[in-house]
Amino acid sequence: MTHRDDSAVESRAGLDHPVIDSDGHLIEFLSAVMTFLEELAGRKLVERYGAWMREDYAPTPERQRDERIMKLPF
Repeated sequence: MTHRDDSAVESRAGLDHPVIDSDGHLIEFLSAVMTFLEELAGRKLVERYGAWMREDYAPTPERQRDERIMKLPF
């Protein structure tokens, strides 16, 4: 049986731009995003974003344990 989510189709039809990825898969092409972000917003923002990513995606072992954060596969 094939399931079609008409609300997604309707949402997409209302956009005037392509949707490349909308489910958070940023890690795969993060270097390209960081280059674009630096061109758009400057080095300082790239550094702040990088610090946030390190904290969020590379938590300390204690934080992993306390918050039950799973280890990422990469």
